[in-house]
Amino acid sequence: MPGDRNKPIDGKIIIAIGELNAEAKFAGLTIAKAKEIILQHLPDPSVLPADAVARITTMDDQDEAWKKVEAEQQDSLLMLGAEWGMQMFQGVSKEVPDDYVIRTADVHLEFKPKAS
Repeated sequence: MPGDRNKPIDGKIIIAIGELNAEAKFAGLTIAKAKEIILQHLPDPSVLPADAVARITTMDDQDEAWKKVEAEQQDSLLMLGAEWGMQMFQGVSKEVPDDYVIRTADVHLEFKPKAS
């Protein structure tokens, strides 16, 4: 259940692109592959710019793969919908490169336009 780093949520990740939100299983895929799959399913591909920056929020900030990403880490608070209402999740997030491999402990992937 989200929020418990000892029980990751089996590879499901919430994807946010502007106002669009979806849930998918992308554990084991790179950010580049996830972006490719997402683009195939978007009704309007222009909402995901080719140079979009990926920001991951994770439950496990002690993982070696996570520590190797050199971007600045920030505390994050997410609200996820559940059958019984809203669930709050406290984690950490940072911008990740296209070759970052999504882990089961990663719960939120946001694509944002690159800052000018």
